[in-house]
Amino acid sequence: MPPQGWQVARFEPAKSELLPDGIDAKQVPSALGVVLTNYDGATLYAFDGDAKQDGQAAVAAQSKWLPVVAPALAMNVGAFSVVTRADGSKQWAFNNKPLYRFAGDLMPGDVHGVGVDKRWDVAVVAEDFRPAGVSISSLEGYGDSLSVNGMTLYAGTAFQKYWGGRNLRDSFKNAYN
Repeated sequence: MPPQGWQVARFEPAKSELLPDGIDAKQVPSALGVVLTNYDGATLYAFDGDAKQDGQAAVAAQSKWLPVVAPALAMNVGAFSVVTRADGSKQWAFNNKPLYRFAGDLMPGDVHGVGVDKRWDVAVVAEDFRPAGVSISSLEGYGDSLSVNGMTLYAGTAFQKYWGGRNLRDSFKNAYN
């Protein structure tokens, strides 16, 4: 606990951002920052292509990108605007970029849509500090991993006295932390 009269400095983006119902801002470690999420906690992505050139039909045809639907009576809120899709439905946009969910993100905190297509990126509210060249990627079967200039970082944990030599259940969690 902090000393008497002191308070812990906290960044609470959901309290400082004007957010429409059904959209939240949460810290997502795999995205290295505070990102927009839907009501289920799924990471949201912003489309950074030319919608007129690429066309909404081409975007919608890619079933891996699911539009973040806005209610029919939704109105602009802060940095959020409502765009009308080709089929007449409404969709949320953040900083004038339409918002989508990636079908491959199965759990809250997943960011498997990163790197799938250069026109989509995580809808970031605030980025965490990251040294030059450091990135997070997902390794199939292992989860998230840190890399520096494209080379995977490894961390060792102390040998633990469990049958088989290591406690594999928590090894990766300890290395990631």
